[in-house]
Amino acid sequence: MDNLQFNFIENTTAKFTVVLFHGLFGSKENLTDLANFFAPKYSVVVFDLPNHGAADDLPCMNFSNINTYLMQHLINIGRTKNLILIGHSIGGRVAMQFAAAYQDAVVALASLEMAPKKYPINSHNEIFAILQKVNTNIANKTKLAIQQELLASGLDKNLAFFFLKSYNKLTHHFNFNIQNLLDNYPVIMYWQNIIFPKPTLFLRGEYSVYINPVTDLKMISQNFPQAQLKTVLHAGHYIHIENPAATKKYLSDFLCGIDSMV
Repeated sequence: MDNLQFNFIENTTAKFTVVLFHGLFGSKENLTDLANFFAPKYSVVVFDLPNHGAADDLPCMNFSNINTYLMQHLINIGRTKNLILIGHSIGGRVAMQFAAAYQDAVVALASLEMAPKKYPINSHNEIFAILQKVNTNIANKTKLAIQQELLASGLDKNLAFFFLKSYNKLTHHFNFNIQNLLDNYPVIMYWQNIIFPKPTLFLRGEYSVYINPVTDLKMISQNFPQAQLKTVLHAGHYIHIENPAATKKYLSDFLCGIDSMV
């Protein structure tokens, strides 16, 4: 079942439902490969997060509002128990907060490249500034002109093309609400300690700084007593793209452990 805000792949023989959350400026299409990987064994739901893709715009994008928004969609498709959450970057943050809020519904979670800690609120200032500039009079620009402007801004080529994928030729806008994301960025980056006492997997990229394998361990164990931390070699922040085989192997092994426990 495809909905504008999410994709739902139902597996009628599956006990568990894997729920996937993308990262900042992304969309559900970014996780199509992972969704297809899990679909033979699990039901799968892939969301567009609020202010991204085809999801609703949320002027107040706090975790309480995000949780309510996501749970309502899960209620609508009858998926309110035996959930396994997997989120990348900001999606990992969403997964952690959702799991804490709905502990009866969630049996396990995996956070890819996101730790349970406060991140600097200026982490993406440069990117927001570039996107705001490109977004000025964007309706009067061709896709080629937007591409050239992104590349001329000094962005890494891969990141520039990542943003270009979110340009909607029909609406002549990016498929994310830049202003809402900028306004809510401090809220998203803040961390309020939680307790989720169920199996949890943290995956970090070998070349990434988002999760420190030494200094972040205390916060991880305090918030997630059953957590384990694994490193995906030869990968930076986008571990599911830069080393998909290793990422899938870690996730598959983790989920197989959940299967054997329940």
